[in-house]
Amino acid sequence: MPPNMQQEPLLKQASFVNNFWSKNKSGMVQLLDYIKSTHDDLDIVYSIYTQRANLEKEFGEKLLALSNAQELDAPAEDGVAGAYQAIAMELKKTAESHIDLSNKLKDQVASELETKLSEYRALFDKWNKTLQQVYDERQEKTIELLRVRSQYLKEHDLAKGQSNPSLDKL
Repeated sequence: MPPNMQQEPLLKQASFVNNFWSKNKSGMVQLLDYIKSTHDDLDIVYSIYTQRANLEKEFGEKLLALSNAQELDAPAEDGVAGAYQAIAMELKKTAESHIDLSNKLKDQVASELETKLSEYRALFDKWNKTLQQVYDERQEKTIELLRVRSQYLKEHDLAKGQSNPSLDKL
């Protein structure tokens, strides 16, 4: 490509500002669709964290069961029995850490994300309703202005450009 030639952008930039007052609500639709897509993305992230928490819990429980099965009746520190005891202890510690991670993911990450997501959805519904009210009001005013304009043009055509009392009122 020659150095002075400008390349077309790969993605068309979406502009809320340039479309908000269009007749077909394209700016509002564009904004609301974007917000909905971010909520969908947050739903996916929430799902990932809850699934991860469940996997960590399952894995921890399986390790704990394996640890309990390997425990000896009498504590041992030397020889093969001591090795079994050490393996069982390490399995138990690893199991506890996975279960702890599962609880932290559920309690701290997933629950906070779920709370924020529900707050965002409530705000979205509020904004959506407000934007729709503004749009409806704008449409009513536009229709009223078009009606007045039509009446004015009709009166103007009847008067053939001369001033009359009904035109003076408008």
